Amino acid sequence: MPNTDRVRNGGFEQSQPSNPSPLGPFWTGTGDTQFGQQLLGSINGDIDQTEFIAQLLLPLEVGEVYEFSAAIAFDNGAPSGGTIDVEIDGVSTKKFNAVYMQTNGGYAFYSFQFKASVGTATLKITNNTDAEINIDLVSIFKK
Repeated sequence: MPNTDRVRNGGFEQSQPSNPSPLGPFWTGTGDTQFGQQLLGSINGDIDQTEFIAQLLLPLEVGEVYEFSAAIAFDNGAPSGGTIDVEIDGVSTKKFNAVYMQTNGGYAFYSFQFKASVGTATLKITNNTDAEINIDLVSIFKK
């Protein structure tokens, strides 16, 4: 059986490139999509300060280990503080401390592993830093 990505449209390529715009399909939230700041393809997500993006994941297998991964770049300068928070139902929120993240203008991948405790889960990514971020290639695969 193939290892299916539990995130749909993680590269935002099925979304419309318009800033600001609803993220769709599959994504909701206060962030938007844009053209020209992508890592791969032609569209990426854009999450300004205090904004978030979210989606209902494809079913997880309770007790199985998964890995969340996303490419993140700071859009306009380095942050002076805050976190990028990743929430998955049934899992402790992972907080990436912005002052320790790559801030040279390029994308870097951030990931963590977790054990699924619920089958139906929502992924939510919130920018609690003082800088805008671009996000691309969001995925969750079983390990």
